[in-house]
Amino acid sequence: DIAPNISNTGFEMLADEQKLLKAIEKGDAPLCVRILSDIFSKYVAYDQQGIRNRLIEILVVAHRLAIESGVESDERIDYSNYLSELLGCATTQEFEQMLIEKISGIARRISRSKEKTIGIIVDKANKIISERFSQELTLENISKELYVSPQYFSRLYKHEMGINFIEKLTAVRMENAKKLMERGEYSIKEICYMSG
Repeated sequence: DIAPNISNTGFEMLADEQKLLKAIEKGDAPLCVRILSDIFSKYVAYDQQGIRNRLIEILVVAHRLAIESGVESDERIDYSNYLSELLGCATTQEFEQMLIEKISGIARRISRSKEKTIGIIVDKANKIISERFSQELTLENISKELYVSPQYFSRLYKHEMGINFIEKLTAVRMENAKKLMERGEYSIKEICYMSG
């Protein structure tokens, strides 16, 4: 518990920092800008150098999140460039503007990287379906092979493809069965086995 007359600014700042880090990790640049603007307006009366230092730490963590999300480092998010630029800011406004640009830029790049990754996962899943539709394929097996949870994979696949994984697998199997039936070389039982 905090006594009523004692400031809890440290706790508020920590909560704001955590919200900002979550927004960066999601790749939500507009939310990052809103949170940063809120931080700058909320803590204007407090130790500005301390706030600056904490925000520079956030930027370093954001850089790490970008690397972990597969964003390639370049001159826009290179440590030596952005830290020296931020430390060289003469005014508070210049610092705030530069920090907003850097963090929102990192968030946008994380978002783009995640979109590419999502596309890669769905592409890999479709390749597995087209190559191994006759085998026993389950959502759990495929998600394990793609290193994602079954729940995440299911939502992701439905979002990207507009149909769920089982519907896609069934459609591929049915198409194969139709082709085999048209050829007339196999019995229904053989076609069922060959189509999974």
